[in-house]
Amino acid sequence: MLFYAGITHVKLLTTIRRERLLPTPGEVIVRRGQEVTTVQVVARTPQQTSYTLVDGSQALGVPPDALEQYLVVPPGTAVTQGAPLLRKKGALGSSKVVKSPLDGVLYQVTNGRIIIQKRTVLFELRALMASEVAQVFPNQGVVLETSGSLIQALWDSGKDGTGKIQVTTATPADTLAEDQVGAAARGAVVVAGNVDRLDLLHQLEDNGGRGLIVGSMPAALCRQAHAFSFPIFITDGIGHYPMATPIFDLLQQSQERTAALFGRQANRRDSRPEIAIPLPATNVADKNTRRGETIAAGQTVRIVRARELLAPHQGQVGTVQAVYSHARTTHVGARLPGADVLLPDGQVIFVPHANLDLIL
Repeated sequence: MLFYAGITHVKLLTTIRRERLLPTPGEVIVRRGQEVTTVQVVARTPQQTSYTLVDGSQALGVPPDALEQYLVVPPGTAVTQGAPLLRKKGALGSSKVVKSPLDGVLYQVTNGRIIIQKRTVLFELRALMASEVAQVFPNQGVVLETSGSLIQALWDSGKDGTGKIQVTTATPADTLAEDQVGAAARGAVVVAGNVDRLDLLHQLEDNGGRGLIVGSMPAALCRQAHAFSFPIFITDGIGHYPMATPIFDLLQQSQERTAALFGRQANRRDSRPEIAIPLPATNVADKNTRRGETIAAGQTVRIVRARELLAPHQGQVGTVQAVYSHARTTHVGARLPGADVLLPDGQVIFVPHANLDLIL
C-alpha cells in the first residue's frame, strides 16, 4: 500500500515560476521574454476612483440652477486643494469664494453641487524578483520565471515584499531579540527561529525592515501581523517551535542574497507562501511540479500537527526508517498507518502519516 504526505519544497536550486496579477484589470507594460529587476513595474492599474460633493449653492446663497455662472474653472479641469472653484462678487469689491477641499478634477456640476473626482493614483505591480517574463496575461499580469532557491512556508501575513536576507539567530530554535531589529535591519528580510514580542515587530517596522521569516509565532501575534507594512512568514507552525533545520540552513547559505516573499494566492486553494531567492544557474534539475509524494525509507520528513505524546517533537526533522503497510497502535490507543522516523538525537519514534510532511 502506498501512503502520501504533504510536501514542503526546500530547494537549493530549482525553476521558480510565479504569477504577478493586478487586483483589477489594467495595463501590462512588459513583454514576454523581457528581463526584469526586483523593483521594475510589470503592470499597473488605476486605484478605485472616489468623489467628493461640495454644496456650492448653499455656500454662495444662490439658486441651484444659477450655480454654473459663478464657476471659476469649467468641468473637466484639474484642481488642487485650496484652489478657487466658485466666486461671487459682493458689494464694495468683496466676494465669496468656495475652494476645493482636495486635489482632483472638477467632474460635474449638478443640482447646485460640485462633484470633484479624486485624482487617480496608479497601483504599480512590481516584479519583486530578478527574472524573465515567461507569459503575459493581457490587462491582468504576468508569469515570471527564474532559477534559484525556493522555500515554502506555512503561513503569511498577506503581503509581498523583497529584501536582503539577514539571519539574526545562531540556531533555528533561538528567539528574535531587541538588538536584532535595530538600524542594521533596514532594507533586510530578518530571519529568526521564532518571535514572541509585539514590540519587536513595531521596532522592525520603524527601522525600515522589509520582512520577517520565523519558524513560529504565537497566535496572538498572528492576529496582529496583518497590520504591519512588511510581510511576515511562518515556516513551521503557530506557537513556539524551532525552524526546520533544512529551511534554516538554506537561509543561512543565502545570507545577504535578495529574497522575494510571495504570499499565498487567494484564488488558488493549493497555494503556499513562498520565499524565492534567485541565483545564477545554467542547469536546473527540478521543475518542481509534483503535488504529492509517496512516503519511503530514506526520505527527509518533518513532524507536523503534533499533539499529545508527539508534541515535544513538533517541527523536528528526521529520516524515515521504515513504512508500515498496516495500521499500528499508537501510544494513545488509536490504530493508524505510519512510519518509524529517526530523529537527530538518535531516537526512533513511530509517527502517523497524517503527522508527516516531506521535505523535498
